[in-house]
Amino acid sequence: MKYLILFIFKVLINKMEYFTSHPRSKGLTYLQHFEQSITVSVIFFLGSVQAGLHAVFPFIFETGSTDITKILTKKLKIKTEKNQ
Repeated sequence: MKYLILFIFKVLINKMEYFTSHPRSKGLTYLQHFEQSITVSVIFFLGSVQAGLHAVFPFIFETGSTDITKILTKKLKIKTEKNQ
């Protein structure tokens, strides 16, 4: 039983590398990377909703796509500079 538990633990530790190698290469922990990625994802989602509404109602969110692009560019540039 002891060897089975050690084997399972070893397998889990090896699999964690899949989740941590990319964030580590960017100088982040898994949770920091998760937070940043979710933030960008939410911004993309909101931008998509704005763009969809603008397609139907061209008089709203007239600069929405440009504004979202500027926000993402600034956010990603700051993060890139921090991690270098």
